[in-house]
Amino acid sequence: MKIIFLSVGFLIFLFVVVMGALTLANHDTVIIGGDYLVPNGEVVHGNLRLFFSQVTLEKNARVEGAILSFSSTLDVWGTVRGNITSLESEINIRPSAQIKDVPMDTSVFPLVLIIPEMARLNLSFGG
Repeated sequence: MKIIFLSVGFLIFLFVVVMGALTLANHDTVIIGGDYLVPNGEVVHGNLRLFFSQVTLEKNARVEGAILSFSSTLDVWGTVRGNITSLESEINIRPSAQIKDVPMDTSVFPLVLIIPEMARLNLSFGG
């Protein structure tokens, strides 16, 4: 059992490292851990990558690209122009939300792990 947990932990770590490197190469916004608010009227340019965090997109806030959420909680009241992809995450689409497509959910484990703030990279909003 210990080997399984270590293997899953290593795969999660590897996924986060690879996605982080790809995100930095594409100048996307990355949030690792913590609780964030994209306030009313703010615009996130490019894609938004969430890892182990809680993010609220308020009404009239906008994400110009796609959202990838890994083991996070996303509360969408505003506009998302790209796709929303969720891996082991909780996505709440509120009545005022304007989204391109129904979020794609890929879940294996029935839990979301939230950690304290670790990193915010290339933020294009004041969050």
